[in-house]
Amino acid sequence: MVKFKFDCSKVEKEKQRALRVAAGCVLERLLDEQYIPHETGLLERNTRVDDGEIRRNHVKIVSDEAYAVFVYHRPDVVFTRDVNSKARAFWFEPFLRGRLTGVIVNGFAEALQRMNREV
Repeated sequence: MVKFKFDCSKVEKEKQRALRVAAGCVLERLLDEQYIPHETGLLERNTRVDDGEIRRNHVKIVSDEAYAVFVYHRPDVVFTRDVNSKARAFWFEPFLRGRLTGVIVNGFAEALQRMNREV
C-alpha cells in the first residue's frame, strides 16, 4: 500500500502570506498613484494594512485617521494637488471599480507564484 498524506496547513500559511504581500502591494500602489489627499501627510502615513482577520482570509487597507471618513465621502471637497496630483475623495475606488481593479487579484496571484517558485 502506498499512502500520500497532504498537509493543508502549509498551503494555508502560504496563502495567508501571499494575501499579506498582495495587500502590501496594493497599499504601495495606492500611495504611488497619489490618490490620497495630502495636506500634512498624516492621512497617508496612517493608511496601513490590517491583517487582524487573516485567519478568515480577510485583510483590509485602512485609512486610520479621525477625519478620513469625512474626507473620503465628500466629493464636493476641493483637494489641493500640489503634492498628490490625483488627490480625490473615494481614493479606493480605482482599485474597486476603476482601472486598477486587477491590481488586487494580480498581486495575490503573483505573490503565490513567487512563493511557489521558492519551494
